Amino acid sequence: MREPKDRAPAPANGRAGRDRIAAIVRDPGTVFLNWELNGPRSAEARQALGPGCRWCLRVLNLSDGSSTAIPVDPAARNHYLEVTAGTTYGFELSATDGERWRSVCRTERVEMPPAEPAVRELRRGPEAAHAPARGFDRWPRTPAVEVAGLRFESTPAPRGSSPRGRPPAEAEGGEKPDTR
Repeated sequence: MREPKDRAPAPANGRAGRDRIAAIVRDPGTVFLNWELNGPRSAEARQALGPGCRWCLRVLNLSDGSSTAIPVDPAARNHYLEVTAGTTYGFELSATDGERWRSVCRTERVEMPPAEPAVRELRRGPEAAHAPARGFDRWPRTPAVEVAGLRFESTPAPRGSSPRGRPPAEAEGGEKPDTR
């Protein structure tokens, strides 16, 4: 099927008319940025700033208020960027002629994860404040559950023990099973 002559063909990716940028956190110190410049805002920026305009990725550090501009090739469509872990950023793709700036698209807030995993301390009573945490002592116990007249409690196994190789538990009020 032929395209009408008065209409420009759509881009090969099938996404005509879009100006967008997306940020994907790769790890605590790296973010991947991907963009498309097929829409009206990028065309307006090119027209307003002239043929010699340059494209920049503006990195806005929302944690301390600083910003940086990194020159990028718009045809590259992506860029890996090293950032500081635990910081909040915003990213903006802009065109500039050296004096004027035209913002074309920007990301939402991007919160980078901390460099180290968070360690959550469990609260213990005042009598255990100076006692070292060992094994399952640091985890709270769940309340007992009663089902069909039988009481079930979750008690941690002693450190270093295994359920394998232990003799079967005695039935409540019954005799030991015959193990002959």
